[in-house]
Amino acid sequence: MINNISFIQSPFEVGKKYFVRTVTFYYLATYTKRKGNFYYFENVHLVLNIPDWQDFWQSRPSLPPAMKPISFPSIYLNQDGIVDVVPWE
Repeated sequence: MINNISFIQSPFEVGKKYFVRTVTFYYLATYTKRKGNFYYFENVHLVLNIPDWQDFWQSRPSLPPAMKPISFPSIYLNQDGIVDVVPWE
């Protein structure tokens, strides 16, 4: 830390897609940048329903048909609200 400014690098790779679990929701999104304590994602799909977790993790579809995702262009997620993250191909 220099002059109370933190230079923590992001654990994410720019342009790569991730499955993000927060304290309230699941997202499939592409990481773009970090701004302070927030991670900025684009091409976001809010995942409301995953009927079969085993199939979901094994097949890793870009958008599982049973998920019925809600899509929106971008989102900022606070780093403290993220529970875990999995790179998604």
